[in-house]
Amino acid sequence: MKIRFTKELIQFAEEFSENYKLLSCGRYKSSKGRYEISYLKTLYTSPLYGKKKIVNTPIRVNAQTNVMEINKPKLKSSKYTKDFIFLFVIWCYCITKTFDYEEADKIALKKYLKIRRNKKDIDRMEKYHRAYIYLSN
Repeated sequence: MKIRFTKELIQFAEEFSENYKLLSCGRYKSSKGRYEISYLKTLYTSPLYGKKKIVNTPIRVNAQTNVMEINKPKLKSSKYTKDFIFLFVIWCYCITKTFDYEEADKIALKKYLKIRRNKKDIDRMEKYHRAYIYLSN
């Protein structure tokens, strides 16, 4: 599958990853409004699953809206780097297009390496996915 990465997406990912520690909670949109991040104090399960529960993941994509939801306290307290945040933002975009974790990984990593980001964060991404899959089952 071919996914087109716009300058708008790359710039949005770069700006958010550079500034995430300084930003307040709220909604952030790319320059033309095509991409959105909800930077939240707490992430909750969807009301579709019954009683609302706190979700411990630092980042996810809302399946209904395709909006990236980021748990600010979890993200700030973790050891994620700017490059990891950048990679995760473009990965979230890929998953909304493919609905396939492996395909999204391949596409996002290819783009990440093409624009010469830090290769060390690839291992972190892989560990994050393994933990997420384990906790989801």
